[in-house]
Amino acid sequence: MLGQARAKSAKVRWYRQEVTRLRIPERADLVTCHFDALNHVLDAADLERVFANVEATLQPAGSSSST
Repeated sequence: MLGQARAKSAKVRWYRQEVTRLRIPERADLVTCHFDALNHVLDAADLERVFANVEATLQPAGSSSST
């Protein structure tokens, strides 16, 4: 699926990572989470780690949303 996504949009930087170990070299204006991905993070400490990683990825004025 990631290969197909890359073929459809060269403007987007696509990453494949474990969400609890999220590390993206760029800062982002927005982070989204689709298809109930967070429902698969069952441990509370792991979920806290996910949100800390998302916060570290966001620009200071960025935001996050879950759909």
